[in-house]
Amino acid sequence: MKKNKNKIIISAISIFLIFAIIIGFISTKKKKMTVELYTVKEQDPISFSGVAKAAKNQEIYYDSTKGSIKEYYVKDGDSVIVGQKLFMYENETVKEQLNKLNRSYNNAVSNYNDSIDETNKVKSQIKDMDRKIRELSYEIENYKPLSINPENIADANLENLNNLQMALEQAKAGKNELEMTVSQMQKATKEAKNGIDEMSAEINSVKKSMTSIEKAEISGKIKLNKEAAKPSLNMSGSEALINIISEDIVVEGQVSEYDYEKIVLDKRVRLEINNSGEKMEGTIIKLDSMPNSSNLGAIPQQTESSVSNYNFLVKPDDYIHYGFSVDIKLPQEGIYIPMEAVEKLDDKFYVYEVEDDKLVKKEINVEEDDGVYKLISGLEIGEKIVSNKEGLKEGLEVNIIDNTESKDETTKKEDI
Repeated sequence: MKKNKNKIIISAISIFLIFAIIIGFISTKKKKMTVELYTVKEQDPISFSGVAKAAKNQEIYYDSTKGSIKEYYVKDGDSVIVGQKLFMYENETVKEQLNKLNRSYNNAVSNYNDSIDETNKVKSQIKDMDRKIRELSYEIENYKPLSINPENIADANLENLNNLQMALEQAKAGKNELEMTVSQMQKATKEAKNGIDEMSAEINSVKKSMTSIEKAEISGKIKLNKEAAKPSLNMSGSEALINIISEDIVVEGQVSEYDYEKIVLDKRVRLEINNSGEKMEGTIIKLDSMPNSSNLGAIPQQTESSVSNYNFLVKPDDYIHYGFSVDIKLPQEGIYIPMEAVEKLDDKFYVYEVEDDKLVKKEINVEEDDGVYKLISGLEIGEKIVSNKEGLKEGLEVNIIDNTESKDETTKKEDI
């Protein structure tokens, strides 16, 4: 009986121990460490607010000192190219001056023509005088004495010859006087011609100042506001008469002094139009070297308002409507790993991955950068690692909390 009793006790103890081992195993399995995963990904882009605007803009204001507008060559909404005529000024004061000059010019030309006619008349008289001189000279050279009255023949012949010679001298003197008159008239005519030429040059100069034509300096679409040329508005100069907006669109953004060095010319960015969600890419084409006017001359103070902002321009790959607000995302280079996910042992760096519910230790190559590790090699984008190394060791069975998929979806919606 005693032996049977002992056997029963031993069996009971054995059964208890077996149950204890099973319960302990089950309990141990239920208490597996739970870990959260982190997905290796690119750095989140830096976001800037921007607005679509014309790449170029030309504003032309009415200038009353140039006169009134005589003619428009364009209408609202027209497309123009560089050098195309827009409108013409006409100055009434200069116009009256030009009319006076034209009247003076016409009188001078009339007097000049009369002088030419008078000179030609005198020249004609000189020709007549030349003909008379030739005739007298011929008559003297071929003079034949008279034979009618022999008693007075010598005296008569002498008197006739003297008369001919006197007439010849008078003709020559008359010709000299006429030649002197012509010389004086030609001199006066030449001076009159010079005066006419000067007057003509002055008229041409005044004509140019009487009218002036405004031309387009850029290509684009015309916004015409004829009301701005009315006296009630043009005195203040508050409204442009013509605004030419180029059809090339850029997106203007602002960057603070803290991110200024990250804006690099020719760097690609991602764009999202806020009202439609349409996405595209673009290229940074300009970065101002001077801060916005609101920051110019400001006295530096240790306040948020003292931060300087700079304008930069992005050329979008596709068209964006003028004035639309745009979100600019600047991709950041490099892949960063949280420091709490990296284990450092003997100058080597490790992270933990989960394979078949067990921790696997993986060596990576990183460098420290401002509180995080910058990945050099050892991991690829999309790989998942345990987010916190505390209490981990290789081979440990773990439960997984994987929030990376929902986070990635959120990131995708935020990124372009």
